[in-house]
Amino acid sequence: MPYAMCPICGATTHMNVSDPAAWYAERHPAVPFGELAPEPCPHCFAELAVGDRVVTRRWVNENAPVEAGQQGELVAVYANPAVGRVYVVALASGRRITVPRAAIRKRRGSEG
Repeated sequence: MPYAMCPICGATTHMNVSDPAAWYAERHPAVPFGELAPEPCPHCFAELAVGDRVVTRRWVNENAPVEAGQQGELVAVYANPAVGRVYVVALASGRRITVPRAAIRKRRGSEG
């Protein structure tokens, strides 16, 4: 079975497909069969939008380290079409942080 690496957070995920050779040929023809292919993981698959409830992942930034597991709400998304997006999160603690997508994920319903 193929495995993929999330290009956002780096997680490795098993891909449940019926025909692995066809999956590589159709989705990643330049990736050798059996190698890690770039595919978003279940936590990074969904796009994030203003108003989404999010949870932080551990993120090291020399200006503002972020601890994993903090809950908050996405209050802004700043985009540069040439290079990507940064996300502004209002944490439940009252702190506001600006982080890349790899530092946050959508909150699951079971997380309150």
